[in-house]
This record gives sequence, structure tokens and C-alpha cells, in this order.
Amino acid sequence: MIRLMGCRVPVALDVGPPAALRWCPTDGSRFTEPFFDDTLRRLRRAGVGAGRLHGSLDEWAGPPPALPPVMILFHVSRCGSTLVSRMFGALPDHLVVSEAPVLDDILRGARADTRVSDADRARWLRHAVAAFVASQAEPSGRVVVKLDAWHLFALPLVRQAFPDVPLVFVHRDPLEVLVSLMGQPSLTIVRDTVTPEEIGIPRETRDALSREAHAAAVLGALYREAARHRHQVTPLAYSALPDAVWTSLPWGPVPVADVDRMRVAAGADAKMPGVAFVPDSDRKRAAASPAVREACAWWAEPAYNAWLASI
Repeated sequence: MIRLMGCRVPVALDVGPPAALRWCPTDGSRFTEPFFDDTLRRLRRAGVGAGRLHGSLDEWAGPPPALPPVMILFHVSRCGSTLVSRMFGALPDHLVVSEAPVLDDILRGARADTRVSDADRARWLRHAVAAFVASQAEPSGRVVVKLDAWHLFALPLVRQAFPDVPLVFVHRDPLEVLVSLMGQPSLTIVRDTVTPEEIGIPRETRDALSREAHAAAVLGALYREAARHRHQVTPLAYSALPDAVWTSLPWGPVPVADVDRMRVAAGADAKMPGVAFVPDSDRKRAAASPAVREACAWWAEPAYNAWLASI
């Protein structure tokens, strides 16, 4: 593999002081993995991204990106959002940036630092996206950014950075999501990824919750936040996938050839592309334990139903 000089992506933001960036050299290729962390692992295995480059934030002092995202994906975790991003990644003129760690540094890691303004974070977010676009040896026609589930609480900041970009919220029945999270936990339900303040309960109440109840409370908070910004987001239900991606999302008429590519991508498991996708809603609901059902009914379903009523 030939390493292209000058191709690199931002991998982390250290707020400081002094504030600094960490970069990873790349081979200039598109990001084809389900998550950007997987891309970084591929680059390390190939010896391309073995080094780490450091730089000043002044490197992001240039003009705003010439190619803003065509869409930004929010979601509740384990809801089909990775499938959606993989479908866009199947299109040759699209670049998908999926849950890149540097975006979390900007949206979540820097939020408690009083030296950093929202205007700073919005600017860093724009230039991070620009840096991903600039990392490509072949120019991309369209960019899709998939954020982490908890970034829903930063939606106003994302909107400040990209005032005209369509925002999509991928959602799924919370009982099905909870069964998945109990079987394979994610950072979404690690305590303080979503704070007690964001859940809307005192810290001592949060700390007394069971594992199931805490996860359900996080989901409930995500659905309340989505409903609060209902006028800002286009809803995309798991049950409507994959067809809704090319029939209902605000990204213009979709050529037949692109629909065919997306159908093929939708036939594979989103996180394990070599494995065929098998619908699992019935299996997940049947696997829900009494504790999961009780937690979901108390902490998540009321917010989910309110979200559905707002659509």
C-alpha cells in the first residue's frame, strides 16, 4: 500500500492548556469500516497510521469547509443507525464519518472547560469535518456524519456549526434497544456518558438504579431530548428500514443505481458486513427479562410514546 504524503485525519483534541490536536497519517482511502475506530485499527495494522502527529489548533484556523455534510445522523444506539451509515458508505461518491473520537472530544470532552466557548466548539466541529474530507485522495461528492448516541444532547451546538444541514434521528422500540444493550453494553450506558442532569434525576437517585433501570433511563432521556428538538430532526424508524433511506430522507432524488447499491448493503449485517442481516425484533422482544421489561415500562416507554406522538 502506498502512503500518500499529506493525507491525515484528526483523532483527538486535547483542550489543554495548551490546546492541541493529534493526527493520524492515512493512505487517502475512503472509510469503509462500520466505525471510525475500525478505520484507525486498519491503518495501524497496515503500518500507515502507526505514528501520531501533534499540532496546534491554529491548523484549524482556515476557512469553513467547502463541502459541509449532506446529512448528520443522531440515534439512540442499537437502532439501525450503523445500517443507515453503511448504506450511504456503499455509494461511491459518499464519504461516511462514523462516530469519530475527535467529534466526541469536541462535543462532550470540551463541554466542561470554561475556557472553551460554544463558538469555539462549533468552529472545531466544522473544521474537523473539513479535515476528514481533505484526507481523501479522491474527492468525495457528499459527506454523511454519524454521531454517537449521547451527542443528541449537543444538538443545538451541531446546529450552530451546520445551520443548513439536515439532521436525522434514527429510533427504535426501547425494549429491543435495551435487550441489545444488556447483552452487549456500549459507552452509551456507562455512567456519566449521559449525566444525571441530562437524565433529569439527582445523582444519588441515578447511583441507586439497577443496571437495567439506568440503561432505560438513558434511553428515556434520549427520547425526551429528541422530542424537544422535534422541529429540527427528520425521524427515521428502524421498522421502516431500509426503504425509508431512499424514500423519506431529505437528500434529494436517489438514482436507481444508488438504490440498488444500498439494497445490497442493507442485506449484510451492519457491524459484520460479511454476515447476512437477519431481522431480530421478535427475537429481542422474546429475550427481554422481567427486569428489562419493568425498567423499560417505567423509565423509557413514556418518553418513547411521547416521541412517537410528536412525529
